[in-house]
Amino acid sequence: MLTQDQLQRYEQDGFLVVKQLLTLSECQKLKTTVDRLIDDWEPEQDYSWMFPHGQTKERSMDQELIDSGDTISFFIENDAVDPQTVQSHRDSTYILSEPFKAVGIWIALEDATIENGCLWFIPGSNSTTTKRRCIRNPNEQEFNDGKVLIFQGEEEYDDSAFIPVEVKAGDAILIDGQVVHKSEQNKSPQTRQICAFHIFETHNSTYSKENWLQTATSFPLLYDD
Repeated sequence: MLTQDQLQRYEQDGFLVVKQLLTLSECQKLKTTVDRLIDDWEPEQDYSWMFPHGQTKERSMDQELIDSGDTISFFIENDAVDPQTVQSHRDSTYILSEPFKAVGIWIALEDATIENGCLWFIPGSNSTTTKRRCIRNPNEQEFNDGKVLIFQGEEEYDDSAFIPVEVKAGDAILIDGQVVHKSEQNKSPQTRQICAFHIFETHNSTYSKENWLQTATSFPLLYDD
């Protein structure tokens, strides 16, 4: 349970570090489980949902992936010394509800530092709403021809406004869907494994039908009421 002070800081900054949400043994158990799943994984001969970061834009337009909201949990894992970054963005660009009630939960399974790609935030940027949206292409012909996703609007961010948020293994960061954040290149030999997911309130809130990733009837609810 968050304290009133924590809630106020979350609402003010748009993010909140929750110390030791998981124990080190729980982090190790998750990492071991993921390693086992990868070792036991037998991909289909003709297709795979494991692909390099550089192919994300192309592969994210595949209809099978777009309709996979209730079956796929993980899409990308960056290697250590990975030249890729996660560009500045708001989660609401990709997952929008009216009114907006989405929260990202980012759990560090290993220490996340500036050197290995911790998160960076613009504190208080959650006080404004996104001007950029990634949506399903409403043009039926283009959609059927393979252009299933389009971006609308543009946003520019002040790089000098970002601050790094380093955390220890087991710490979690709660992320308001409107706050601007990013991660830089991992310049170290140390991996930075994390577990991340998003939740949104369905009570008196509507998940946008324009969102690129749509929920299915089997999509899990945290509670009924």
